[in-house]
Amino acid sequence: MLLNKKVLFLIILFIFCIFFPKITYAHSGDKIKKIDISIEIKEDGSASFKEEWYVNSFGRYGYTKLFKGIETNQILDYSVTDEDQIKYELIDNFDKPMEDGSYINKCGIIKNGDNGVFLFWGVDEQKDHQYTLTYTIKNFVKELSDSKLPKGINFDFIDERN
Repeated sequence: MLLNKKVLFLIILFIFCIFFPKITYAHSGDKIKKIDISIEIKEDGSASFKEEWYVNSFGRYGYTKLFKGIETNQILDYSVTDEDQIKYELIDNFDKPMEDGSYINKCGIIKNGDNGVFLFWGVDEQKDHQYTLTYTIKNFVKELSDSKLPKGINFDFIDERN
């Protein structure tokens, strides 16, 4: 009799779980939903970029865009704007900590040793965001002699630290 009650209870529990499931989700962190990039190559070899980042921010203090093999002085006219058209304050010496420790709505260039530089911008709210990055890279396209093969343009979207 006791065994029949246990079996009956398990059957009812199973049926209940099938018809009334409770859906739960674990948040896995920030998600970059989409990045749209447009590039204009100019006659002097520079390139103007506009990037639209569509992200879901969750517990992040900011984002970085890595520029490999590029010097700080090659990146010109950079800016970050969010979905509310708030243009982030540009900080020239971003490697130095700010007095109040706040990077919200601020952006700047951070040196990455000999590997290049990062464009960093601080995030204030945990929600869906759309960030517009604009910048120009000086000497982006270099003249190649006849003896060299064109190498093309390479974008690296994988963080090598992970």
